[in-house]
Amino acid sequence: MINMIRLSSKYLDGYWINKSLKLSCSKKFLSYPDPYEIGKVEYGKLLLSGMLKFQDELIEMPNRSIWKIEKNSIKLENYLQGFDWLNDLAAVGNFEALKLAQEWVFEWILSNKENGQTEWGLETLTCRVFNWISHSGFLLKTQNLTLSQSYIESIERQAFFLEKRWKSLKSNIIKFKALVLLISVGIYIDDKKYLIPYCSVALDKEINNTFDSGGGIYSRDPNILSQIFSLLTWTEILLKKIEFELTESHKLIILKVAPILRSLRHSDGSLLGFRGKTEYPTKHLDRALINSGVKHSLPKREAMGYARLGRKNVSIFVDTGGQFDSVTEGNFLDTKSAIEITINKCPFIISGAKATDMAGKPRGNVNKIHNSSALKLGNELVNVVNLQPANLEWIESKTDTILKTSHSGYLLETGLTQTRMLKLNNDETQIYGEDSFNAISEDSRFKFENIFRNNKKNGIKISINFLLHPEVAVVLENGSINFCLTNGERYSLSYSNKYHVEIEENNYYEDSKGKLSATKQVVLSSYLMNYDNTMNWSITKF
Repeated sequence: MINMIRLSSKYLDGYWINKSLKLSCSKKFLSYPDPYEIGKVEYGKLLLSGMLKFQDELIEMPNRSIWKIEKNSIKLENYLQGFDWLNDLAAVGNFEALKLAQEWVFEWILSNKENGQTEWGLETLTCRVFNWISHSGFLLKTQNLTLSQSYIESIERQAFFLEKRWKSLKSNIIKFKALVLLISVGIYIDDKKYLIPYCSVALDKEINNTFDSGGGIYSRDPNILSQIFSLLTWTEILLKKIEFELTESHKLIILKVAPILRSLRHSDGSLLGFRGKTEYPTKHLDRALINSGVKHSLPKREAMGYARLGRKNVSIFVDTGGQFDSVTEGNFLDTKSAIEITINKCPFIISGAKATDMAGKPRGNVNKIHNSSALKLGNELVNVVNLQPANLEWIESKTDTILKTSHSGYLLETGLTQTRMLKLNNDETQIYGEDSFNAISEDSRFKFENIFRNNKKNGIKISINFLLHPEVAVVLENGSINFCLTNGERYSLSYSNKYHVEIEENNYYEDSKGKLSATKQVVLSSYLMNYDNTMNWSITKF
């Protein structure tokens, strides 16, 4: 059945590609949009010198042609074919950068024609044409008639194919991007106005399918939320310029999402990085929030399954969300009760990444349990999915704020309920934590006793994990773990001498750089002895 669907999809792709190649095309842009995104000047200058910077690695371009680079990975292939590098040449913006951009675009168009291209990857095509439309004002700055006509013709053919096949896209972000792209084609290219109402209705349906009633998304990934939000605010600006009325769903979702994103930002302005993602570039999020016109955060300290402690210099996020979602791929406890801490704009304790990269390949030796409490029966991690959101309790006093969160993720297998308590004093110089595992009913105690008897040999191990940002220095001194942040501030982790402590080598996957960075993880561990087990720790400035 799956093979039949794939064959059918491939047939439809081929059919509409052939149709697009026979399309009668218009010859002009009506106007040019402001660029959706501007890249990095330093990366653009490297391109001018014959070097490409990709995932923090420098790649030499044979004959100074980007199309002569050996494509040794799917990511690199998608990056080149998606024309993301065009953002960097546009950032330089001088005549030399313009001529090089025009040369490489024209080379791609000619190669596509000569090779009789019969397959266009939809995701890559969406990114490519999106970047072409976005930087059309830059690319067509000089009157190169041959390039201009070939360029518009290629956009129209690819856009026609996308118009017919966008529904087969799987990623929510790319679906939104495809619809925004088609709306842009309708606005800026002659004789394509019919795309505007058609895609606006389709965009409205995608909004209703993607967002919950509060403005959150079901994957709870702040990075994805911010990218979709940025696309929606940019589309709002485009449609307002031509006096096209936005749908009510479009208007309303912008008003709902903006406060959520403001609430999910650390003290340094970056988004929290749970769900295996790092921050969406701060400048893009800032622009989108300004464009939305919404200046307030959520009145509650909870948003989309995350709770926040801290007001001024410290931001602590706790993952309190529930239920299975596609991003953790069923590894529900990977981030359950996990924490992220940023102090005075310095990332300190960060969340762990997913164990697979964007291409679905393992990310090497990545420990999935970071900054959360872990419970093991012998060497096996207890991991039960299908849970409800955690119970939350807030306690305010004159001296501190306390958050208590508990969940039943270990209950079915061990009879234990986990509770994590975090306390931040009002001058934000100390964070106190308490993690407990308790059997709270007769049935749960009976279950625990059976588990305890069966695991006497290996024991039931509990551990508290703190994954550090790669730029945080850590050292074990006189029974205390000391940290130094990038701004020079020093903090210590205190704990009972009953616990075993280790500083482990680990990795942190940075999506913004597309690579694994070596870092450290501090692990406090102990063994369960009865129904009532508590581990205490504190992080204090000194």
